[in-house]
Order: sequence, then structure tokens, then C-alpha cells
Amino acid sequence: MVEALTNALTRIGALFSGVATPLLVGLIIFVLGITLGKLLEKLALSILKKIELNASIRKAAGIRLQLEESIAYALKYLTYIITILFVLNKLGFSAFIANIVAATLIVVIFASVLLSIKDFFPNFVAGMAIYRKGIIHVGDHITYRNINGVVSHAGLLEVKVMTPKGDELYIPTSMLIKAEFFVKHKPGKTSH
Repeated sequence: MVEALTNALTRIGALFSGVATPLLVGLIIFVLGITLGKLLEKLALSILKKIELNASIRKAAGIRLQLEESIAYALKYLTYIITILFVLNKLGFSAFIANIVAATLIVVIFASVLLSIKDFFPNFVAGMAIYRKGIIHVGDHITYRNINGVVSHAGLLEVKVMTPKGDELYIPTSMLIKAEFFVKHKPGKTSH
């Protein structure tokens, strides 16, 4: 009886060691991958802020984008995806399951990108129309719905308005085109 119990415990120990090693290695890979993703995000953000990517795009195109943060987040999540695939491989999942997970993650990322840029095109078209017609200029007084203030920036995607209270409000150009608004041009400016 003692021999049977010893034999059973030996088999359980062998089974556990065969499962525990890949789980432990998978856990270590996962922790290292998450840590590496965070480090790469911070490093990329630091580098992109030093080269002032957002400010360069704002100056060159007049578009206010948060590309520094977006690129850093994309790098972080790409690292996470690669980490998950390594962990799945280490745990012995077949390539088919890893491919399904990778395809699902790619679809989710693609859908996220599409949702994030869905407002870009209507705002860009409206901004081009406002710019071509010369409707709004910096320094003009604008009244839009319950917003009154002076235009401090007129970009292709949005118009920045300073209210009398000192608040800075951003109005998407597509919203301006859709609704009634009034502009009192500063002296010396005329609209086309």
C-alpha cells in the first residue's frame, strides 16, 4: 500500500512538473513582455516629445493631432500582442489558435483605428470649405450656439475660441458647417 501511494505521488509530481514548467516560463514571459511594453511606451513618448512631433505637424499642416501618444500606445500594445503570442506558443497552443488570436487582435486594432479617424474626414472637408471661403479668421468674434468668444486658432479640423471668462473651447469644423453661427470680423478682415 505504501508502495502504491509512493508510486501515485511520483506520477502526480511528474505530471505537475511537466505542466508547471511551461506555466512558469509562460508567466515569466508574460511579466517581462508587459514590463517591456510599458518601458517601450515611455521611451517612445519621451523621444517623440523631444522631437516635438505634435507641434511639427500642427505647424506644418495646421492639424492638432496627438500622434506622440498614439504611436507610443501602438508600440505598447504591439509588444503586448507579441508577448501573448509567445506565451500561447510556450503553453503549447497550436499555431492555429495563435493565428486566430492574432487575427482577432488585428481586427480589433483596425476597428479602433477606423473609429478614431471617423471624425477626421468630415472635419477636414468642413475645415477646407471654411478656409477656402475665408469665413473665419484669427481675431474674429464668433457666436455659435451658446458659445461666444474670439477665435484664437482656425485650423482645418477645429476652431479654438477664447471666451470672455478666459476658457479655451474647441469647436469641430464639421459642427460649425452643420449649425448656424455668426462671425464679426475684426477690422481689416473681410470674408470672400
